[in-house]
Amino acid sequence: MTGHDYLIADAARRCGAARERRRAQPAQRLHQAEAGRLVVGERMARDCRALVRVQPNGRRFGDEIADREHQPVVADDDTVADPFGAEYAGGKGVLGNFGAQQHHRIERRLQVEARFLGLGLHLGRKRPVTQIRHGISISSSAFILWQGPVPCQRPNGVSRYTFSTKVPMNIPLSIAMASNPRTWPIFDGRVKPDGITLIPSSVHPSELFWRQLRFADFDVSEMSFSSLMMARSKGDDRWIGLPIFTTRKFFHAEILVRRDSGIERPADLKGRRVGVPEYQQTAALWTRGVLEHEFGVAPKDMQFWMERGPSHSHRGAVGFTAPPEVTIHQIPPEKNIGNMMLSGELDAAIHYIVNPNLVDRSTADLWHHRDIKPLFPDPAAEGIRYYRKAGIFPINHGMVIRKEIADKHPWVVLNLYKAFERANEIADRERLEHAEYHLAAGLLARETAEALRTALVRHGIRANRKVLETAALYSHEQGLTPRLVALDEVFAASAMEQ
Repeated sequence: MTGHDYLIADAARRCGAARERRRAQPAQRLHQAEAGRLVVGERMARDCRALVRVQPNGRRFGDEIADREHQPVVADDDTVADPFGAEYAGGKGVLGNFGAQQHHRIERRLQVEARFLGLGLHLGRKRPVTQIRHGISISSSAFILWQGPVPCQRPNGVSRYTFSTKVPMNIPLSIAMASNPRTWPIFDGRVKPDGITLIPSSVHPSELFWRQLRFADFDVSEMSFSSLMMARSKGDDRWIGLPIFTTRKFFHAEILVRRDSGIERPADLKGRRVGVPEYQQTAALWTRGVLEHEFGVAPKDMQFWMERGPSHSHRGAVGFTAPPEVTIHQIPPEKNIGNMMLSGELDAAIHYIVNPNLVDRSTADLWHHRDIKPLFPDPAAEGIRYYRKAGIFPINHGMVIRKEIADKHPWVVLNLYKAFERANEIADRERLEHAEYHLAAGLLARETAEALRTALVRHGIRANRKVLETAALYSHEQGLTPRLVALDEVFAASAMEQ
């Protein structure tokens, strides 16, 4: 047996007559060497111990297991009584209907290792106890209760309730986000939040937001700021925002148009057919907002064609309907933005995406196609112009956590925030390290090297209030939210001063 086979639990057993009675019942001894592997939790009565073992071959309660030096070890349904009641961070029971006989009170501390997350645990009469919801599907096996052979006598001067070992209890949380320099230290484990064991998944944002809004797959995740505001404004309180912002971009500068469309400037978009993956996505929100406030092109001036269908869209997940005077057509399943741009059925495209995920369908490389060009001849120059004028570097994604977790363990909010701050510091430091050779070789001017020291990606409300409030204003103006959503409606109260 290896350490990977075990979950460790505390147990208290009475001695004397109770011990003699147990000898006649089918729950016997574990070898002394195995008992030494136990981790003991908060309270133990008289140094008696119990071990819960995951049986890889699918044994269940009532099965006999050979023990070379003792009688066959058997765990019977009669040993199952009061609920064990251990919980994981989502508030669901990890183990249920597990305990000693009813006249024994068991006080326990269970360390749940990440390798067992996702197990559907079965005890006793093969009845399922619970399924841990972390998006993992693993066939489960039963648990066998063993009682150790330690004599039920305590040394003189030792309290009846003692600690053999103290084990810190981390809360396991699943987390999903895109991979970038500001999340790499979380993914690779260089940064670990205090008191939390993260089970990370790298998921493209398009798919991730749909899965979260539709199925709530993960405990913590990256999230569309636009969709989060919409959800909160409609009373969906499953998620609480964390002011962690790992991605931003000048989205309006990336608009693509057909060369033969006659579109030479933003004003020429009026009356044109414009493709968009998701009307409510934050990238499209920022693009429409800048077009209206900078160039006088309102959403109602264009005809939108949306690629994602009702079953696989953020729009379908939150029940969004088009605002008055705004036209949104559905692109048929057999088509996509890419091939409609190439066929001339669309004149322009906002935030064009090519990625093999569950919701986006386009595959054509429009960026290098001879018939397609950017609306702005120099997209980088347009981004710089907007940044210098508005002082805004648009944020499109934040992070969220399940409200039930934040309510039960409010400390996780700032622990996660601090972890991402540390990850961001690593990204900033590595950016400078990567530029050192170019600076030393004279390929970068010293002024450029100094500019690289400017931290553009900063977390927290205080550093990003203007950007966030502008996005909230655009959301209300464009009819995505029925009212202007305040930031304290979106983000955790404990993080508002960060």
